[in-house]
Amino acid sequence: MPRVSRPILAVLLILLASCAEPTDPVAVADIRQSATITNGPTSPGPIVLRGQDDEFIFLVPDLADGLTASIGTPDLFSAWCDPFAPVTVVPYDFQSLSKPNGQIGELLKADALPVIIYGVGTVEFCPDLDGAPVVATGTARFVENDRDFADPPSFGYRATGTVTFTAGGTANFTGTVKWVTTGSGQVRVRSNVILTPTLGGR
Repeated sequence: MPRVSRPILAVLLILLASCAEPTDPVAVADIRQSATITNGPTSPGPIVLRGQDDEFIFLVPDLADGLTASIGTPDLFSAWCDPFAPVTVVPYDFQSLSKPNGQIGELLKADALPVIIYGVGTVEFCPDLDGAPVVATGTARFVENDRDFADPPSFGYRATGTVTFTAGGTANFTGTVKWVTTGSGQVRVRSNVILTPTLGGR
């Protein structure tokens, strides 16, 4: 599994990785000139890119129930709060769709990402999750769907799986974060963690 040495989080706000601009003006001019040369159609259809990525982990805070789930890394959050500590991000599949009207959609998914559930509900992830008690661990199927990167957002992600309580027993896990833009332009966020003990669980 690839490892990164800086904290990169995707939570209520997904952090964008910044790209350095080329410093050679000649190289920039060459790149832009070559980019204008094409033999393709004047009105191309949708462009689909598929691959794997390991750029983000995902967090699901549940302030009402006092829980926060991290998805995508087996490392405790104390490592993510240390800018010098190496951290592990489990790869997930991605699909990017560029539409002729300029919209760009995104689909991220994985069949089994690590899940750690902390006994603290917070959006102040560092330092609140640094040393927070772990309630349960397990794996989950994950899907994130964004039909259009345009602002304001209407997208979200969901994880479902099975976790084992540190105190014993198992539970079905569902974690959901959803951003919805209303007709008035307001952005509402719904984020919750649901743990349903299985037969013989706690």
